[in-house]
Amino acid sequence: MKSTSCWSVLNILPAILILFSSPPFCFARDNITVKSRLADGETLVSAANRFELGFFGPSTTSSVKRYVGIWYTSNPQIRVWVANREKPVSNTTGVLSFADGTLKLTDDKGNLYWSALPGAERSIPVAKLSDDGNFILRDERSRQKLWQSFDYPTDTFLFGMKMDADFLLISWSSEEDPSPGNFTFKQDPEGQLVVMEKSTIHWRSSRLDSNQISKSDELPSTVVKFLNFNQSETRFYQDKRMVMSSTGQLQYWELDEDMKSWSLIWWKPNNNCSVYNFCGDFGTCNANSWLPCKCLPGFKPKFLEKWNAGDFSDGCSRNSSSSCGNDVVSLKRMKVEDSDSSYDAKDETDCREECLEKCQCQAYSFVGQRVSTTSCLIWSDDLKNLQEDQDGGYDLHVRVALSDIEATTRNCETCGTNLVPYPLSTGTKCGDPMYFSFFCDDNTHELSFMAPNGSYGVITVNPDARTFFIQMKAKEAYNCSAMQSSASRILQFNQSSPFNVTGNCRGDVGNLTSDSSLEGTVEVEISWKPPLEPICTSSADCKDWPHSTCNETGNGPRRCICDTAFHWDGSVLNCTQTAGQLGGSSDKSKPLSLILGISLPIGTTILCAVVLIYMWRTKVVKRRGKQRKAALHRYDTERGVQELMDLSHFEGKDGTGIDVPFFDFESVLAATNNFSEENKLGKGGFGPVYMGKFPGGEEVAVKRLSSVSGQGLEEFKNETLCYLVNHQANYWTGKHASTSFWELLEDCFIFTKIPARMIQGKQTEANTVRVIGTYGYMAPEYAVDGLFSVKSDVFSFGIVMLEIISGKRNTRFYQVEQDGPNLVSYGWRLWQEDKALDLMDERVRWSCNASEFMRCVHVGMLCVQEDPSERPTMADVVLMLSTQNLSLPNPKQPAYLTRKPLSATTSTFSNAQSNTEITSSIKEGR
Repeated sequence: MKSTSCWSVLNILPAILILFSSPPFCFARDNITVKSRLADGETLVSAANRFELGFFGPSTTSSVKRYVGIWYTSNPQIRVWVANREKPVSNTTGVLSFADGTLKLTDDKGNLYWSALPGAERSIPVAKLSDDGNFILRDERSRQKLWQSFDYPTDTFLFGMKMDADFLLISWSSEEDPSPGNFTFKQDPEGQLVVMEKSTIHWRSSRLDSNQISKSDELPSTVVKFLNFNQSETRFYQDKRMVMSSTGQLQYWELDEDMKSWSLIWWKPNNNCSVYNFCGDFGTCNANSWLPCKCLPGFKPKFLEKWNAGDFSDGCSRNSSSSCGNDVVSLKRMKVEDSDSSYDAKDETDCREECLEKCQCQAYSFVGQRVSTTSCLIWSDDLKNLQEDQDGGYDLHVRVALSDIEATTRNCETCGTNLVPYPLSTGTKCGDPMYFSFFCDDNTHELSFMAPNGSYGVITVNPDARTFFIQMKAKEAYNCSAMQSSASRILQFNQSSPFNVTGNCRGDVGNLTSDSSLEGTVEVEISWKPPLEPICTSSADCKDWPHSTCNETGNGPRRCICDTAFHWDGSVLNCTQTAGQLGGSSDKSKPLSLILGISLPIGTTILCAVVLIYMWRTKVVKRRGKQRKAALHRYDTERGVQELMDLSHFEGKDGTGIDVPFFDFESVLAATNNFSEENKLGKGGFGPVYMGKFPGGEEVAVKRLSSVSGQGLEEFKNETLCYLVNHQANYWTGKHASTSFWELLEDCFIFTKIPARMIQGKQTEANTVRVIGTYGYMAPEYAVDGLFSVKSDVFSFGIVMLEIISGKRNTRFYQVEQDGPNLVSYGWRLWQEDKALDLMDERVRWSCNASEFMRCVHVGMLCVQEDPSERPTMADVVLMLSTQNLSLPNPKQPAYLTRKPLSATTSTFSNAQSNTEITSSIKEGR
């Protein structure tokens, strides 16, 4: 019998041994009592191993800061509560324990950092971590709950918490810093969920108990149920959490079934338009546009400069000072801040009259057929948080003055949030027939532009600038840069079209956020040309255009033709007084004595001024003669260019047409400030070059044919064929000299001073009787003998590269006599003396890589060798510059021309010249 008992003990002994050798977490405690404490390095683990409580510290701070917190045991650890977020334990050791019946966080010196309750002594207190993440303090004897962490949340809402008047989530300062941040989440007294950024509303939901129409910010049902605690659904929601993030987003997360990763299910705000009142008062937001904000029709930005800079917070104001307008703009599917009053109207007409009778009414919406308790909603305060294109949104009617939305009776009606100003047309009864390229959808109030190749949504219209933006898909426009050169071709505009692509666009494929609805789209700006005189059938049609009458215009339709002393100005849509016709006639009803009394002194003054006028007139005649000669020269040039266009001669040698814009002389004058010296960039054989800027902001370089130049239209065509938009050499050798050499040299490949391609199309080697180019950059064999090849391009590239790395101009190099006549000879002498580093631009010595610099000098010297056959090809040059360990041959004697410092008068000459000394005609390169 005893033997059997011993055998039984031996049988259970392995099980006992296994039990006592189990991993320590099996015995991990979940509570703190008066007889125990929790030190830094120890943790509490909930019964089902779901949550853990202990000490942690940010990994990014240099000083030691320790916090007591609760986190999910999943990997990575997700922290849901912090005790001492406002007062971390710094540079010492903390301990969590009971003292005087209260749970306290202290350090080894007894300093207090946090306590659960600064209350009375407890007989048998115990603090326990539960499986729902709640840290609860109870009296073990009475089982009374004394304190719980769920009543003091930090940045995370867990299922089981209750949203009451005192509920508040405060974001962390950053992802690593649990101290209180700038964003808070709460429920306001009206039942709306609100995210505040300090004292400003950042996001707000619609009322949870509201009987009004749901908006796009309506919370998903799963989120609403999560926030409204229901004990029966604990199992379903125990692995969910809502977080007030440090970036200002309210986020709802769910733990995947594998208990290893979290998924972001819902968040607000999720775009600019869901930020509360992002576009300011009376500004409407469109989440489907790259530029989200615009003012409602009849309104303008309060502060235009801030608005154009992307700060829309100040919103818009009415064009008229009075808000008591007699008309309305009708907008469909609009989200707007809740109305401040309502009215039980019979129908929409009754609702409209109720609004227009009171000047304080800003807008109304008749919803009688959709909401049973009220039928007419009234907004008396400024309209806030406006958003377009919202499913379930209001049909909103905003009060405006008729003059603010219709400049003329021929204006088309507004289409949604877009004005359709004259001459743009959406039908035969408004606008100008030439501009009938728009369609307004009566159901959605969305405006479309009908191009020859299809229809495109209109994002915004700017009547003052005569421009509008359309949205295109990526398959039609790869990005903004591509659109500038291809949009006209894609949209199939011809020369007779009143529309032009400006080259300005918004958005870029590949530069989008993951939640963007704009992926694969760009917005292209299109301008319209000023219209001709308005079409009319009778003079009554011309009442909006004073000083005009309805008259025949040859074979065309009748138009409102301006009176004799006026002319039509399509840019201002009016008849303006012709110069010389200003001022009125004398008043013939005045007494003769008064007239004589005024006329005699005037006559005497006129007689005294005759001599001076005669002398002045002589000078004017001479000056006008010069101006007439210049005008004739300009006319001949413009006529020649037009002939090139009209005769289809404006094309490359392979017959490919050139897709370039054309501008009239007046617009070029305005762009270059009348060819002012301040706009002058340089001078070439063709003539001076000026910087120009068009009203839309587009910058261009303008080459003006010099009256003493030997070049003309053929050279103009060649220039257009090979010219590429880029900065001139002095841009790189001047203020941008500190840019890295490799970036500069990459750009050099597209703007070198190369003359060869301007001679015979695709020829790579030839002899020409006419040499055209910029001295200092032309290879000698081309400049002297008219011989050019691909190696001529290499020589030009070498000159530009030496200019870039030295910060000096080859044609402006005036060193002492021993340095040589130009930059090439000076560089060659330094190379031979092993002093090539002395060529380095002093402005970049502190940041320049010496080995890269020496390789650039080496390659540059190889490019400017006298014998063209010794020069590398451009492909070799690319390889030499991009391969650091490539062995390079030693350069031989460079080719350079001696140069006189004075300017000659021509830049073209024949190859009959045999002397090697050439006089430069250009002060600096193109």
